[in-house]
Formats: sequence, structure tokens, C-alpha cells
Amino acid sequence: MDHFKQEKTFSSNKLGFHYFLDDERFNKEDAHLWIKKLNEINAKWLVVNNPNKRAIPEEFIKSFLGSGIDLIVNFNQQLNSQNSQSNIRTLLDVYGKWGLKFACLFEKPNLLSSWGEIEWNKQNIVEIHLNKFIQFAKICIENNIKPIFSPLFPGGDYWDLAFLEESLKTLASTASPNVLNNIILSAFGWTHGHSIEWGS
Repeated sequence: MDHFKQEKTFSSNKLGFHYFLDDERFNKEDAHLWIKKLNEINAKWLVVNNPNKRAIPEEFIKSFLGSGIDLIVNFNQQLNSQNSQSNIRTLLDVYGKWGLKFACLFEKPNLLSSWGEIEWNKQNIVEIHLNKFIQFAKICIENNIKPIFSPLFPGGDYWDLAFLEESLKTLASTASPNVLNNIILSAFGWTHGHSIEWGS
């Protein structure tokens, strides 16, 4: 869509990894260890899950600045979570000051299990997700952080390509240019045994 700014934000190398799921490895020593290992194999990004109710330590985030590795913080909240927007704003304010450049709020919004039965059965599930995402995106942008659109589960309970198409059309007509020009799309690269071009 020509409404969306085409910007090469990430390195052309698509190799990256997800970090440990526990929150015991967020120290400077671990950061330097994994930066070295990731650089050895020419990986360019690392996704880390934000711990519940606290920030990732400053020394861990700052260790990645200038390392050649893009750090992505995934808040990975449940879509029906009642967590305060102010808590997220506080964390993004801090992370922005520490130099974080990329953040993601949700995963798999096209799965029933991400919502729960009550929320899922509402008619406008794409719109509900977009409203949540756009608020998150605005806070990210205020803090010089690029918001990453929620990756969709391939196939899914709500077909992923239909969910994405409806989302992009709505974003193009309703979101501000500032939001549109800063969104990064993401995807799970699973093929479920199909060819690499499946779904293209």
C-alpha cells in the first residue's frame, strides 16, 4: 500500500533469535556473552520478553547499543489483559531513554486462545486489536521506539491474511501519518510443511 512508508529499518540479514523466557539472565555479563555469539554467526536481532511488572535492567539494554544486534522488547501481553496503559507508558518512557529502538505489544491476535471466549466472540475483533495497537504505537513513537505490528499465527482461528488485509486497510484510513510511517510488520516464519512461497 502506498500509504505506508517503505523504509529499510533492519539489516538485510534476517537471522535472529528469541532470548531465554526466564528473567534471570538480564545482566551485563549475559548481554556481552550473547552479543559476541550472535555476532559470530552474523545474526542481527534478538527478541526478549519483558518480565511481568518490572523493567529489563538498564545495563542489559544499553549493552546492545552499537553492538550490531537490534534488540526487540516483546511485552507479549494477553489481548484481554487489564494491565494499565500507564504501566506500559512508564516502561516505554524508560526504555526510550536507554536507547531501545523496537518494541512489540502482542502476539497472535488471530487466535482465540490469545483473547478468551468472551472477547473473541465480539464482532469487531480486528478493530479491538487495532485500537490497542495504535495506542501502544503512539507511545512508542513518542519515545523514539519503532512499534512492531503483532505477528499473526499462520492460518489461525481468524485467517491470518484476511486479518492482516483488514488491519492494513483500516490503518491506512484511520491511523495518523506518524503512526503509518513508523510501523514495522512482523510474521512467524512457519510453513507447516508447505513450500517457502506458500501464502505469497
